[in-house]
Amino acid sequence: MSDISDNGQKKPLPQCTCMKDSFAYLPPEVRPKPAQKTGGLRKVTCPGCGLEYWTNRKTDLCITCEKKGQGMKKSVLFLCTGNSCRSQMAEAIINARGGIWEAVSAGSKPAGYIHPKVLEVLAEIGIRHEGRSKPVDEFRGVDFDLVVTVCDTADEECPVWLGKGKKLNHSFPDPAKTDNIDDFRKVRDDMLREIIPLLQGHS
Repeated sequence: MSDISDNGQKKPLPQCTCMKDSFAYLPPEVRPKPAQKTGGLRKVTCPGCGLEYWTNRKTDLCITCEKKGQGMKKSVLFLCTGNSCRSQMAEAIINARGGIWEAVSAGSKPAGYIHPKVLEVLAEIGIRHEGRSKPVDEFRGVDFDLVVTVCDTADEECPVWLGKGKKLNHSFPDPAKTDNIDDFRKVRDDMLREIIPLLQGHS
């Protein structure tokens, strides 16, 4: 049989469906699954309500929480001793991925600089932080929705906040004590897992 039609055009080859049809006879648990096509979407967890969903928007906040939060931003102050590592890291993470939360940070004895490895490990996950080490007195008289001390209560004296705002402590070890980049990464990853859900519980 010729594969040339009467008008001289090449006939299209018939599509084989034998493999496709054979999948119907397999149990569902062993059938081949089509490759997942995300089309530029990314899977995120909404920082406002914890919903997991796919989106192509820049914000991780779901539309419901975004509408709910319009004009209703919440404020959080992160405190530690030197305001050079942990509180700066928490501030940067929340301002980048915290949804309705806006963060600032301070220290009881500010070091006067941000540890370069803090900026390095934040940049590794796409967060660019431009902050400065500052004293807690700078925020005297400011009302916060939440004040979180992030110092290690077992090894150091945490700052005391006498202003308004619900006070919590969530301890993280000071990575500057070892100056090991992996310790900075561990604190960063622990904060990503723990700080955002902590704020979600007080939204």
